[in-house]
Amino acid sequence: MKLPKSKLLIALACLVLPLLFASCSKDEESENDPMPFVPIEQNDFTADILQPDINYPIPIRGNDPDDFFNKAVGTYEGTLTVYDPKTKQVIPSNFDNHVSVQLELDSYKFKLNPVPLPFTLYALKKDQYAYDILYKIIKNKTWWKSENIHDYRTILIGRDKKNPSEVAFQLYNPYYSYSYIITPHKNRYDLREMYFNVCGTFNNTTKEMTVYIKPAGALFYDSEVPNNNIKAEFNDVYFICKLKKTA
Repeated sequence: MKLPKSKLLIALACLVLPLLFASCSKDEESENDPMPFVPIEQNDFTADILQPDINYPIPIRGNDPDDFFNKAVGTYEGTLTVYDPKTKQVIPSNFDNHVSVQLELDSYKFKLNPVPLPFTLYALKKDQYAYDILYKIIKNKTWWKSENIHDYRTILIGRDKKNPSEVAFQLYNPYYSYSYIITPHKNRYDLREMYFNVCGTFNNTTKEMTVYIKPAGALFYDSEVPNNNIKAEFNDVYFICKLKKTA
């Protein structure tokens, strides 16, 4: 038996209106709820690794950022390991894995030396365009030993709920840019720029720091083709640096 159109419309309204009101009430509630941690922009890597809303929910307000960072300023020394989250295994490497980090109070500067360029070979997707070329370019580079990943705006996210002296941080835009040549030369293909996602924690009581680094993007170029970019693709592999304050 078919319902008249007027009754059908009323029936649909009865079903839809309660859902709309429920949605509105939820939005209002969420707007009024306090943020569980400092409301900053976070990339997916930071959220996945640190889970700051769960593990670092104590906000850093007022003069706290300056106080925490001032105490953390100094040099940290340690080692880097390559980790595959899919297999949950450390990937063995023959590269020199010593790293150092410098924190400077001026603008909350962060510097990690050297650039972990050789380790990005483990993060390159093997089924991508020009994989062999990209691999060869990275493997043959040597300048990375004297350069660093750097950022001038280290962002303090929050404090550990179990250990308030431990602070989570992330870098705003860590990268390393490379000069490039647009005319043909002996190396037809070369690296133009590379980006990393970087986050971590430091503890002013134990003087320890952990840094997580994930290759996020890289552009290569063909010098015989003007104004071109070859984008590299990376898998889920990332690096874990364990460091101790030495100065």
